Amino acid sequence: MKPTTPNGVKAVIFDVFGTLIEIPNPKRPYRQLLEMARNDGIQPPGNVPAEMMSKRLTLREAAQLLGVQLSRDIHLRLERELKDELDSVRMFPEVPEVLRLLRERGYILAVCSNLAAPYVEPANHLLAPYIDVAIWSCDVGWVKPEPQIYLSAVRKVGLPASEVLMVGDTYRTDVAGAQAAGLHARLLDRVGRGSSAVTSWSTLNALVSSELPSIRKRN
Repeated sequence: MKPTTPNGVKAVIFDVFGTLIEIPNPKRPYRQLLEMARNDGIQPPGNVPAEMMSKRLTLREAAQLLGVQLSRDIHLRLERELKDELDSVRMFPEVPEVLRLLRERGYILAVCSNLAAPYVEPANHLLAPYIDVAIWSCDVGWVKPEPQIYLSAVRKVGLPASEVLMVGDTYRTDVAGAQAAGLHARLLDRVGRGSSAVTSWSTLNALVSSELPSIRKRN
């Protein structure tokens, strides 16, 4: 039997990339910087990937954080690839209708995402008409699965964690991390990786039709 969302859930927080939004033309310039550092034998201190998403860093600043020396040509190439990637950003086909329906059903809608700074603007542009609250790691200084980022999202929606459902495509950050912070959570498994630890859905339509009935009329 499929689980149902516990009574009392009044807000849904979504992960963004891989959940609501896709990048059909991925270039991953920030990941390329990490690979450059590894290839150069650089061992940056601390958790640099997390730090790159918890601050508003340009590509040049991220390279400096890693200790990578970028030539002018490589820097320009990475900037072009970043622009190409951001220009390709789009919502998954079912997302606008799902978010519209959830708003009509009375849910507060939010997003909570680990993002490097350049990805915030295109995500905001697509999602702003549908959501009430946005939490971006590069703005709040925490990254999932740190509990502070979920609790920050909960505070902004103005509800206790027990009345909030987190939905995302990564088990560690969107399910386990959210549950550890007291939220309910569901996994969106678009690529069929599967998980014995949690029932997952392949589309947001399935989640909405099975678990998120109307709760009230929005004002």
